[in-house]
Amino acid sequence: MKKFKNTIKLLVIALFLTNYGYAESFTIKISEKLDFKPSKASMMLLNAENSTIVNDVELTEQDNKVFSAIANIKDIDATDIYASALFINQEGQFLMSDVVKVTGANTSSYLNINTCDPSQGLTINETMQDQVGLLESLENIRLARRDFLKNKLSEILSTEFQERLLKIETGFGLNTSGSINSETNPFEILNRLERIKNSLNSYQQAKSK
Repeated sequence: MKKFKNTIKLLVIALFLTNYGYAESFTIKISEKLDFKPSKASMMLLNAENSTIVNDVELTEQDNKVFSAIANIKDIDATDIYASALFINQEGQFLMSDVVKVTGANTSSYLNINTCDPSQGLTINETMQDQVGLLESLENIRLARRDFLKNKLSEILSTEFQERLLKIETGFGLNTSGSINSETNPFEILNRLERIKNSLNSYQQAKSK
């Protein structure tokens, strides 16, 4: 049970999970053209103070390898929220979309220069400067949070606990790339811990029958 609780704690840290205030409901749709077929998608919501991961995301496919992540967001504070979608397949390939502003007047892709008309010059106005400043602030916050959470991961991932996780993965036939540590890619940590949690849940259910 202690190992299971530690696994849940690691999942929370890997998700960078914090809570927003409550306000309204809306739908976010983020589309990307991919060179692989994703099996699932998740979405990160963030503002200047908080970030959270949404896993209840609908994945749809259009023509020309364009995939969309659609999330129905409920009871979220509508103060300048930005979103990015993570598309991932069963082989571990993933792509993080551009950051998109989903509330306020500007709902287009966040500084997505690739979609600009090349015949038009890039105009830097006050709104864009404010957006750049906000992005820099968000990046600084994310870097500080990342460093803090990496330290927490190091505390939890003692050598003994790493070995236990590795033994669980090996026992369930899940491990392919060595033990989890604080330097492991966060998306890989999330993916592997989700598999461990699901395997432990299935084992506990089968054991209780």
